[in-house]
Amino acid sequence: MILKSEFNKPYVKGKKGYISISHTKDLIAIIYSKKNSVGIDIELISDRVLKIAHKFTHKEEEKLRSKGDSKISTLILWCAKEAMYKIFEKRTLSFTENIRLLDFEYNEKTQELYGWINKSGDQINCKGAYMILNKFLLVYFVKDQ
Repeated sequence: MILKSEFNKPYVKGKKGYISISHTKDLIAIIYSKKNSVGIDIELISDRVLKIAHKFTHKEEEKLRSKGDSKISTLILWCAKEAMYKIFEKRTLSFTENIRLLDFEYNEKTQELYGWINKSGDQINCKGAYMILNKFLLVYFVKDQ
């Protein structure tokens, strides 16, 4: 049975480990790890993210939005931050200030990603990947130990 913690983070009752869930349209994505905290996000590829990019993009990340197809690059940035946000135990993070995606190589299939979460001087390094699945983008991250 999947339950939610006080911070709205899902967990599997009676099991050790970490789980993250995302959904969009007719799809659901789930990731599970026995050892490390995980986060996942899946989104329909659309222009909608371009309208809100200023709300989650740090000035040092602006260049990431122009890699390849800017709509997809911006969505990679959004999904990466959503996935890393889900790794953090407490939900008091600023997407622009506390969560950062590092430079990445753009391609139209899959690519590794790296980023970090920094709250009150405590930095959590994360590694993951993105995948383009037809008209959807899936991004996942794992807390680096």
